[in-house]
Amino acid sequence: MDIRLERAAHLLRTTVLTVDTVAAKVGYLNGGTLRNLVRRRRGMSMAEFRSAGPVW
Repeated sequence: MDIRLERAAHLLRTTVLTVDTVAAKVGYLNGGTLRNLVRRRRGMSMAEFRSAGPVW
């Protein structure tokens, strides 16, 4: 898994930061970019991704 995506997953699951804020913190252009990546690589919606279990 991409290191930025791992970090984003951690932040989404352990904080109340918005998707846009998390995307900026891990180096993605915006929340839409992060949402598309999650859908493509993990096959999940952002809500599913946020509530899923540990990344590892």
